[in-house]
Amino acid sequence: MATYQELFGIAENTAPALAQRITVAIVVKAQTIVDDPASTTPLLEWADKALRNPTQDYQAVLNYMLAANKSATVNNINNSNDTAVQNNVNTAVENLLGA
Repeated sequence: MATYQELFGIAENTAPALAQRITVAIVVKAQTIVDDPASTTPLLEWADKALRNPTQDYQAVLNYMLAANKSATVNNINNSNDTAVQNNVNTAVENLLGA
């Protein structure tokens, strides 16, 4: 289990590979929203902004992910695979946007 100090360390100095996976996962989530005919206007507005600048909500998504995975180890968080990161980003975006 990561300590709060360790989680803060990840938030302040994210490993490049994890940061890249999160950024790509934000873009993938945005594309999924755009392609979904049932997407609401707020979701589509977020997706448009995310596709134009995927780093705009990066920190909020990262912080959400860290809190949601506080029981994981630093190693597990930093070495999360693409699927785990995508699932975390999907959940973060949906919960933050009230989807």
